[in-house]
Amino acid sequence: MSRPPAVSCQGAPRDLGHDQGAFARHAIATARRKLPRPSFPGRLLPDPQAPEVRLGRDMRRYFPHLFERTIGMARGAGVSERVLWSFLARHADVESGATIAAVGEPTCMVRAIAHSPADLIVRRSEPGESDFRSIEVALPGIVPALVGVNEHGLAVSASWGSAVRDLEGRRTSAAPALLLAQDCLQRFDAVEAALEWCSRRPAAGPATLVLADAAGACAGVYVLGDERQVFHPKDGLLIAPFGGERARRIEKAASAQPQRDMASLHKILDESNEPSLTRVTIEAGTPRLGLSSANGDTEWLTLNKSTGGDGVYN
Repeated sequence: MSRPPAVSCQGAPRDLGHDQGAFARHAIATARRKLPRPSFPGRLLPDPQAPEVRLGRDMRRYFPHLFERTIGMARGAGVSERVLWSFLARHADVESGATIAAVGEPTCMVRAIAHSPADLIVRRSEPGESDFRSIEVALPGIVPALVGVNEHGLAVSASWGSAVRDLEGRRTSAAPALLLAQDCLQRFDAVEAALEWCSRRPAAGPATLVLADAAGACAGVYVLGDERQVFHPKDGLLIAPFGGERARRIEKAASAQPQRDMASLHKILDESNEPSLTRVTIEAGTPRLGLSSANGDTEWLTLNKSTGGDGVYN
C-alpha cells in the first residue's frame, strides 16, 4: 500500500503544532481553498457565535495544550487559527469510520478510516516535560489524532457521528470530543485513569472513544453533550460508534466470526460494509501501529525512530 507521509513533532505544545503545520503546509493550503468564504456583513470582527469561533473559545478553556498546539500549527502552515478551528468543526460534523476491539493477549484494535493513505499523516509526537510520546494517524490540518498508541501501550481511537443540532441546552462545551483522544495519549498509561478524564472533561458529541491498555483493560465511553456512558466489551468485542444501526450491522457481522483475533476484526469490517480506504491496527501494550488498505497486507510502524531512512518507518 502507499504510505501516508510521516512527520516527527517535538517539544512544547506550540512547537509540536509548528512542526506539523510546516510539514503539512501544502495540504492545509489545499484544504483551506475548499472552505466556504466567510461573510460578516456590518462586522469588523468574526461573529462570536460562529461554530468555529465557539469551538476555538472552548478549546482554549478546556483543552489549553491542544489550543496552544493549534496556534503553533497555524503559524507553521501560514494560516489563521480560525481556519484550523473550521477544519476541526467540519470534520466533527460528519460520520467517521468504525473501531472494533477484541479482548485478548494482547487486546487488538482495528480502526476503519474513510480517507485514503495520501490524505492522512503518520505523526510521531514527542511532547516535552512529563507527557507521553505516541505514534498516531491524523489528518494534516487537525491537532487531535484519529487513532494512536503511546509509549506505555495505551491505545485510543475516537469515532463520532453526525453532529446533533438540538444539544445547545445540554452541553457546556463546543469543543469536540475528538480532542479527548489526544489528551488520553499524552496523559495516561491505563484505561481507568483515561476513562475518568473522558467522563468529566467538557466536550461535545456524539462521539465514542475506545481505550485499551497493556494490562488487558478495554472500555469505551460514549459522549453526547454533557452526558457520558461507559461501556465494556460484549462477547469479547467492543464496537464503536456506540449504538445505532451501524453498530447493529457490525454486531451482526461479528456473530458470524467466532474467533476474536486480528484477522477476524478485518473480516467483520469486510462483512459489515464499513467504509475503509485505510485501516489502522494496534495491539495494546506495544507502541506501534499497522497500516493497511482494506484488502492489503499490514505494514507495522514503530514509535521509535529508525537509525536511518524515513523516520517512523522501520
